[in-house]
Amino acid sequence: MKKILTLIILFAILALSCKRPHLAFDRTPFLGNELRTDGFYYYTYYPNSQWDTTNRTYVFFLYKDGTILRGYTYNTVNIQDITIEMIKEDEKFLQEDSGSWGLFTVKDRNLYWSFWHYGPDFHTYVSLDSAIILNDTTFHEYRETSEGVIINNTYHFHKFPYKPDSSVAYQWW
Repeated sequence: MKKILTLIILFAILALSCKRPHLAFDRTPFLGNELRTDGFYYYTYYPNSQWDTTNRTYVFFLYKDGTILRGYTYNTVNIQDITIEMIKEDEKFLQEDSGSWGLFTVKDRNLYWSFWHYGPDFHTYVSLDSAIILNDTTFHEYRETSEGVIINNTYHFHKFPYKPDSSVAYQWW
């Protein structure tokens, strides 16, 4: 009987620890025109270390349903080199990763987005980040992380003829 009780308690603890917390806000449709949604936003990272020498471009998609998709990383600085085939190839992995999908909202010329992050202690954490919208094709993120790292990224819009299906993200809300 003690073994069964112990197993039940262990399963209960495991189930509670696996429960995903709510994101920082609820999903609401994006009805504004502060940012374009007919392509993707990107920023390019230029390393400043002798150990990290690869320039990388990070790509994010915003959807009219209030969903944001991140996770696309390309070793290029020429945005014209990113093809539909490249996006579709990465899409297979990102469709199954709840940490790639999040929510965004716009308030008072600020963009806010929230994602899940997986910690080293196997818990899921929620992030809330923000940026200042400069115009409908550019926003700027500036913040200091808890580790003292300065995040200073300017995101630019690139019109693109393809977007991954955001309806896959509904399984996580």
